[in-house]
Amino acid sequence: MLFRSQSSNTFTGLTFGTYPMQIRHLQNTNCSASLGNAVIALPVLTATPTALVPLPPYCTPANTVNTTYYISSFSTTGGTTNITNNASGFSTAGYGNFFNTMTATQATGSSINFSTAVTGGTFGINIFVDWNKNGVFTDPGEQVYGSAGYVSSASGSFTVPATALNGATRMRVVADWLSTNPTSCQASSYVEAEDYKFVVVNGQSSTPCQIGRAHV
Repeated sequence: MLFRSQSSNTFTGLTFGTYPMQIRHLQNTNCSASLGNAVIALPVLTATPTALVPLPPYCTPANTVNTTYYISSFSTTGGTTNITNNASGFSTAGYGNFFNTMTATQATGSSINFSTAVTGGTFGINIFVDWNKNGVFTDPGEQVYGSAGYVSSASGSFTVPATALNGATRMRVVADWLSTNPTSCQASSYVEAEDYKFVVVNGQSSTPCQIGRAHV
């Protein structure tokens, strides 16, 4: 079977067992600096009734100790749609999941403004967006803001990269009283994190040269 220019395909007529598979990617200057064809060979693909494996869930920052150190407000402006989350208070266990209720939207190549404040003193504040939707915030370019010090508020802007995947993804704001550079999965007695939905417009339909999980 041959498939061209597809980010995903469905194989039909297969019975459970093992099959040889080869994925061939024709020269693409966005993905390869060398001439000719880049070939990735998968020796076998095993089909089983339980082969469908979902992406792992996002990590959850945690704070079950101090409830008086938290993000008191977060908002965006300049997007097609924007977030306003003022006086949110401390979220249970230090993690506020607003993904299904608050959304910011912006097109690739355009910027969006943000503003946030904290309660309980000064904090290190970082903001992350999972541009490639792979369930982590550690890929290059996914930390879109870092305070690099202890602050009581933060504001600025970031630009949606041209390589961002189209549609909804997750944005995370993390504030830690004990760290000037909190991670996206920070666990601390003085941390709070908030997640929001970020919708990318005019983004990529698939990641160039990326091979994901096989589902048979």
